[in-house]
Amino acid sequence: MCFETTCGAIEGTILDVKPDHVLLQLSHNRQTCVRIAEIVWTMPL
Repeated sequence: MCFETTCGAIEGTILDVKPDHVLLQLSHNRQTCVRIAEIVWTMPL
């Protein structure tokens, strides 16, 4: 899934969704949280 945020694009696999953020699995076994308030649009890959 590709997320366009106010700071740029982030690509990864959705691991979990919470009321205020989305947990993504990035490449090289890294994980990151994306605040839902910062998401501009999404696109499946």
